[in-house]
Amino acid sequence: MATRGRPRSFNEDDALDLAMRVFWERGYEAAGVDDLAQAMGISMSSFYSTFGDKEALFLASLKKYETEKRGYASTILERSEPAAVTFQNLFNEAAHQLTRADQPRGCMLTLALHNCSPELEPLRNHLNERRAATVDAFEVRLKAARKSRELDDGTDVRGLACFFANTLQGMSLQARAGATRKDLIKIGRWAMKAWPCRSNGYDH
Repeated sequence: MATRGRPRSFNEDDALDLAMRVFWERGYEAAGVDDLAQAMGISMSSFYSTFGDKEALFLASLKKYETEKRGYASTILERSEPAAVTFQNLFNEAAHQLTRADQPRGCMLTLALHNCSPELEPLRNHLNERRAATVDAFEVRLKAARKSRELDDGTDVRGLACFFANTLQGMSLQARAGATRKDLIKIGRWAMKAWPCRSNGYDH
């Protein structure tokens, strides 16, 4: 009769949360497998049997980050309010989230693989795709604003979406460098100066 394997002595979701914070704070390349296992409080055998390898763990951590730490963006974009108000609220909330004292500063999606070795190019391409999804979401919201006449028909909504996404990435870098929440809120307000027109509910 076959014997059952020993049950895991750790909570997988808690361990993943700890790994996410290591990747978030140190970046992918600087986070060693030994460091990750130690931070998670698990053995190397448990690390590999549960999470596979470092890349698989990183992708799982990234998914957890996007679900639990960046969900505010989707929530704000889906609100029924003038689009300019939506994006100002998004910048304000990002300023809060990027400078929270209970988690690493900045955005993991922006910072975890900012520069990388050539062999990690496929992984960086994956992150670029995730960043592009943010631009796409912004463009959808801006197209709706153009359709509702909040923006002129000739507005380059793709360009504006890219500008706003790049502003958020810059805010992330500034947060990691020590910028205050007040500093980031100012950056967001300056970014909104690029809004093409005065829209209902928003004034520069």
